[in-house]
Amino acid sequence: MPLKPLLVVKDLVKDYSIGIVGRKYVRALDKVTLDINEKEFIALVGESGSGKTTLARIVLRLTPPTSGRVLYKFKESDDYVNVWSMDDEQIRRYRAEVQGIFQDPYTSFNPFYKVDRALKVAVKKFLGEGVDEDKVIREVLEAVRLNPDEVLGRYPHQLSGGQLQRISIARALIPRPRLLIADEYISMVDMSTRADIINLSRDLVDKFDMSIVMITHEMNMALYATDRIIVLFKGVVVEQGDTREILKEPLHPYTQLLIEALPSIEKRERKILSKTIEIQRLGLHEVTTGCPFAPRCPYAFDRCKSKKPTLTNYRGRHMVACWLYV
Repeated sequence: MPLKPLLVVKDLVKDYSIGIVGRKYVRALDKVTLDINEKEFIALVGESGSGKTTLARIVLRLTPPTSGRVLYKFKESDDYVNVWSMDDEQIRRYRAEVQGIFQDPYTSFNPFYKVDRALKVAVKKFLGEGVDEDKVIREVLEAVRLNPDEVLGRYPHQLSGGQLQRISIARALIPRPRLLIADEYISMVDMSTRADIINLSRDLVDKFDMSIVMITHEMNMALYATDRIIVLFKGVVVEQGDTREILKEPLHPYTQLLIEALPSIEKRERKILSKTIEIQRLGLHEVTTGCPFAPRCPYAFDRCKSKKPTLTNYRGRHMVACWLYV
């Protein structure tokens, strides 16, 4: 019998209002449905404005949804609880079991205090007063491959962006979370450090028996070490599946576009990339009520522009929302 997912998102919708007079609404998420399993490293991929951060903020209880549900299964429980209907005690437990890491490590720390303070506050908040504070802090710093003697006692401006982001990860590890939401956490560090942090994340999934959702706009980073990829475009999940399957056989034209756009030393044909660029150059795209990618898709036909496809199973865990496969 398969294990139940750790977290389930069902038909999630988020609308933002624009303006005061004659208010209009922009839909950031459109009936998003997905699940996160235990001990899984997932990449949530999409361009800027696709709704990735909005989804992360709703899961972290920072932004309420317009409709839909986020269901979470606590440790040693078989029942799901709606994240946005929790009581105070459940919220306290949820905050400990589901942690977040954000894009800019410099805004995660108060510049007037040494980084030690942020770690000590996390220990007191989640573990209480009766623990060896110094031991816990040193353990989590070593877990993210930092030398405690080199970073403790320093102010944020005395550390590099990579060191600060690792300290952010260390702070998130203090309550031993089951799920880590990492929102663009590698975008502000250099390329070599990005690979190190992703390798570290892969190791943390195995070492701490936790799940990590890496939110990124870079498909190359998503393909590097994750177990599964979820592709988001304009608030809609257009494809999801095991990373190897996505790399071997990308189905949705948008996923194909993301992979074709990756730099390569090999000369290869970029069919959909060149066609999409030509559509945008000629200004042929138009707003449709169907598939959100239809205005940019070189394979779109009438049905694509008038009716939205639903996410359907293609093979195994490989799912796609595209009329080409129905």
